[in-house]
Amino acid sequence: VVSHGITDNATRTVARKIVIKWSPGFDASSAHALYSREQMHLNGIVHGTVGSSYKEGVPNNQDSDDPPIVVGWSARFEDYYIPSSGDDIRVEEWYNEEYYGERKSLPADIEYDLPEFPTFPEVDEDDDKGPIKLLNSTQIMGISLDNPITYISEIELGSSSMLTIDLKGEDRILIVDKIDINQGFVFLENGGSLKLYVTGDMTFGGAGVLNHPNPQPGYKDGHVTNELNESSAKDATEEQMVQAASKLSIFIKGTSDESTNKQLNLTNNITLCGSVYGQDMNVLISNSVKIAGNIVTGGNEVESNGDCSVATSMIYAPLAHVKILDSAKIKGPIISNTLKYDGGSLGYVSFDPDEDNIIDNDIFPKEAKIISEGSVLEQ
Repeated sequence: VVSHGITDNATRTVARKIVIKWSPGFDASSAHALYSREQMHLNGIVHGTVGSSYKEGVPNNQDSDDPPIVVGWSARFEDYYIPSSGDDIRVEEWYNEEYYGERKSLPADIEYDLPEFPTFPEVDEDDDKGPIKLLNSTQIMGISLDNPITYISEIELGSSSMLTIDLKGEDRILIVDKIDINQGFVFLENGGSLKLYVTGDMTFGGAGVLNHPNPQPGYKDGHVTNELNESSAKDATEEQMVQAASKLSIFIKGTSDESTNKQLNLTNNITLCGSVYGQDMNVLISNSVKIAGNIVTGGNEVESNGDCSVATSMIYAPLAHVKILDSAKIKGPIISNTLKYDGGSLGYVSFDPDEDNIIDNDIFPKEAKIISEGSVLEQ
């Protein structure tokens, strides 16, 4: 940028270098239903393409002659993408019929980096609006996020209690040190969106609902009932789930105790509408869980098993060994370092980049950043 200044007695010209960097969010246009940076073991139903960047001896297995993809007896998938100069897939001996498409070349420059984990705003403990502890079915509480940033030290929900968070039609940030939802229900209301920053741990119990997709809570005889709130969440349409999920992004640091294994357990019949980014957490998804939103982690392990449903979402774990087991149903791409898919007859992974959309959220923001470089130079 060059600026000319002119007065009656003098002229002055200064210049400064400006760089505009554009972050397009996550580009799903070339994503596969399953992708692994290294090897993939495939033994399940895939509605979509699969891809592996692995070549013999690259990057970590110098003495390995394994192919990029090993295909088991129940594998079903469309075209597969692997390096053009590497080995073809290996099909197990008992595989009697070809239920897969053609070999195609995977671009050499494919990269999946972790998105930038946000810097949490500093909070003053004197500004604590909590703790909030609702531990039985007669407890119903509403809070209003009147300010851009709110700090609550702890949220604990038990039994069939209900917490309603009023966003006032604005984009808000809620910072919480610890969250425990054990059969409780959380509703977001009055528009807007929420960034939930968790500085410690976040745990779930049986049949809890975070960001309920049905705006009508379940009452019976003047009380919230676990059965009505749970069933209305499970019966929500995909459109309701996606709409709710687009309003919530959760960022979890996890405990700072190095002796504790950082793990996020999404289990025991819970319902979650929102995207989650665990900074360096392992993730377990199991036992009749229903999720709409993206699961992003810098951890080493991700496992999905049991009769769980992950809808219109993606599992983005480029550093992890990802295991998809049993009857898990996942609609959205899975991105991993290594991958094992051993699905049951009722399970599947499905993604079509031409038809399926990834939920937009604050984890992969679409934004332009203007960065000034160097000092102002006078010419």
